[in-house]
Amino acid sequence: MPDNDLFEVALDMQKNLSRNVPSDFGAYLEQVGFSLRNNNRAPSRQIAKEIDRMADCLRQEPDDDLKAQLLEFVNTTWLRYEALNRSIDFHVAPRPVYQALDAVISTMEKTAHRKLNDEFRDERVAQDRGLMEIGELDIEDIEFAQAKSLAEKVTLARLKLLNSVEELKSIRDHFKYKMSLTSAGKPGAYSMFYAVFALGAFFEEHNTHGDKAQVNTFKTIHSGKFLEFVHTFFGVANSAVAMQAGETFPESVRKIAQKRVSDPDCYQLLDCPSSYKMGHQRGLSIGGSGSFV
Repeated sequence: MPDNDLFEVALDMQKNLSRNVPSDFGAYLEQVGFSLRNNNRAPSRQIAKEIDRMADCLRQEPDDDLKAQLLEFVNTTWLRYEALNRSIDFHVAPRPVYQALDAVISTMEKTAHRKLNDEFRDERVAQDRGLMEIGELDIEDIEFAQAKSLAEKVTLARLKLLNSVEELKSIRDHFKYKMSLTSAGKPGAYSMFYAVFALGAFFEEHNTHGDKAQVNTFKTIHSGKFLEFVHTFFGVANSAVAMQAGETFPESVRKIAQKRVSDPDCYQLLDCPSSYKMGHQRGLSIGGSGSFV
């Protein structure tokens, strides 16, 4: 079965629909990249400064080749971080939407069946149209404004209302979820995990100090080259500083860094630009390429 078909099967599963999953993550990456280039681009001098700081976390005398690798890495990682943050981590509560649409449908049905229903009127309208019964009337072929009489306009209004009800029902049912699938979750969880895992891999591969991607702690103080490396990465884009700043940021990085031990390479599922491929059991399409700086 082609990968796209596998993804479509996974997307139809309620457990995956309970997340805000784009139908084509690769295309969504391109869309986010375009948005970042036009709306969220940090000044070139700031980018160069932050890249230098990240390089200094890795080596005492970083060369231009390392800085070039860092720039490409930051482009790729930030793009995927933003895409995850704007999609999967952006919680959408479907149940209130379902309830609101259901209330509208109920009101429309009551109006059509109780306030606009008149079998004698409908019968007369059908006869005037040369029909046996009103059910034979094709409302799509009749311009409402060109109706022959007020009675016909009321009948058409009722039939169009009922037709809209059926269309709304099909829309409403897309938001029908079990209560267990609609919890708020943890905003920013997937994007933050991806960023720290990717940063951890790059840090351990390129630093010449032999440091691990871990955060040092002493009482309530957090420190270490890796923490500085991560914090500097989030300084590349202006919005990230405001989003990730705060007292909980160092502790969040520390906890996520600890979790890398069990599966340090899982972030690479989003680093497959040629195939847009991911295990369908996780219910996500991945991949894509692009730069925003």
